[in-house]
Amino acid sequence: MTQGDAHPHPLTQASSKPPAGWAPVDIDISTPSIARVYDAILGGKDNFPADRVVADQFMQFVPGGRDAARYNRALLNRGVRYLAEQGVRQFIDLGSGLPTVSNTHQAAQGVAPDARVVYVDNDPLVLAPHTSTQ
Repeated sequence: MTQGDAHPHPLTQASSKPPAGWAPVDIDISTPSIARVYDAILGGKDNFPADRVVADQFMQFVPGGRDAARYNRALLNRGVRYLAEQGVRQFIDLGSGLPTVSNTHQAAQGVAPDARVVYVDNDPLVLAPHTSTQ
């Protein structure tokens, strides 16, 4: 925890450590990934030491970066909820990153349970949580 994290933001609910023994197959965890760095900044659990190093370096240059990431997440959810209230039922989340707190489908389906979301990202780890049970 850094000095600004003495009272974590309410959107931060995930653990900062992945489950013991968890590691993706065929993914180089020694090379940082922007999706995992963003997850680390948000306080998520799907990141590795290389990602946390980059996140920490970013936070040194942008001390308010963690709050900015959380506000970014809140703005995304506010926009999605507004669109769902206006009748939009299909969403595409480009560069979605890893599943984290307050995902697009949660915001959309909180307003319109029949809403559908397509997530798109170029990081293979982003797909891993969705294929681990198949």
